[in-house]
Amino acid sequence: ERISSQKKDREVAPWIMAEAVATDGRQSLEGLGILSIEMEKPDSWSIPKPLLDLGLSENEGWDMLQEMVKTVRSQGVLSMPEEVHPDDEIFAPRLGPIFIRENGSDRKDKILSWIPTKGKNKRLDYLTRILKTIGKFESDEKTLEILRGIWKFLKDVDSDYGWFVSNSNPSRGVVYQLNHEQLRFSLIPEGSNDLYVCSLCRKISTRAVRGVCSTIGCEGSLRPFSRPILSEEFDHYRMLYLSSSPVSMSASEHTAQWRNTEAANIQNQFIKGKINVLSCSTTFELGVDVGELQSVLLRNMPPSTANYIQR
Repeated sequence: ERISSQKKDREVAPWIMAEAVATDGRQSLEGLGILSIEMEKPDSWSIPKPLLDLGLSENEGWDMLQEMVKTVRSQGVLSMPEEVHPDDEIFAPRLGPIFIRENGSDRKDKILSWIPTKGKNKRLDYLTRILKTIGKFESDEKTLEILRGIWKFLKDVDSDYGWFVSNSNPSRGVVYQLNHEQLRFSLIPEGSNDLYVCSLCRKISTRAVRGVCSTIGCEGSLRPFSRPILSEEFDHYRMLYLSSSPVSMSASEHTAQWRNTEAANIQNQFIKGKINVLSCSTTFELGVDVGELQSVLLRNMPPSTANYIQR
């Protein structure tokens, strides 16, 4: 289902977009092999002939391109629905909007470069190792030429379903972002045969082009992977995602700054469960009985035993 302002409300959309640009991939739904995220590929698209000439199959070519744009997505280079602000704290530490162009990064304007400014980036490193695996590596210059060709294909494709959207202004010229409307999310069923794990870095992936791991500099190989029975000992975060029951949270604050009537109203809503999270000043500890509490988190150590007992 497309992510758009018509189909996703303003509370859910930021969380979906945060998953799409998750920087700590190993603890994200995608990194744990629970969710697959891809760019939609129209049936009318054909893989560029130069990639097929390398010896890659049609499916391998598309999988490689998906991994290429994933490196961009994980850097936060993604357009956002109208109701999602790219500088929302949920995207920290990579607050947007962030853009990309073929050459020349600019940290001040948050512009990244598809081609590495110096040395190697994730895309060049990944492509180099694939070419070496299939015996088609000639030189770094030739590999850069292929990388430039991939960029030109992805940004210039003549389609309403393009993977990149352009943005321009006089100061930074034409820059690009991945088109969020072409993101597709799919749950990976338990016991799926479509997962792979790296023999060295243990990264989990839904794509395995000639067994090459997409982690920069990793010399491990991707192998078919089946998850064991759900176990907290094996994977704490995956167990939380799959076994925990989500609960809606309605939060409010309770301080001495409220009028007595408003403070009483908030307190009564908390007792009735209409509000289930309260952020309180120390005034709330003085003789207020709200019945059962599931948990209390203290911002600091109470200054005395009496304060602690009250809280």
